Amino acid sequence: MSSSKHAQMSEAEMELAQEHRKLKMMEHDKAKYTEETQNIIRKLRKGIDKKKEENEKLKEQLSFESSGLMRPTDSVSQVVRDSPSAQHFCNALALITAWL
Repeated sequence: MSSSKHAQMSEAEMELAQEHRKLKMMEHDKAKYTEETQNIIRKLRKGIDKKKEENEKLKEQLSFESSGLMRPTDSVSQVVRDSPSAQHFCNALALITAWL
């Protein structure tokens, strides 16, 4: 084998090795991105579950308020005014309802 063919093969092998390293790095990046994304989704689902629970409590309070079983000081509007997360949920729910 001539030295130029040997040099070309060696060059091709080096290029192949470099591409393999790039592929490994991309696979690692993909795995990290996937893990981070799954963590974000988990946190969002937890938040959604918490908001659903708050929504159910607010619905119960509204039902009691509507039936006259609650004291006027226990009004749902007061609960919403005092709870930023309840306000945020109500705003988000209004936007979703309007979109549907």
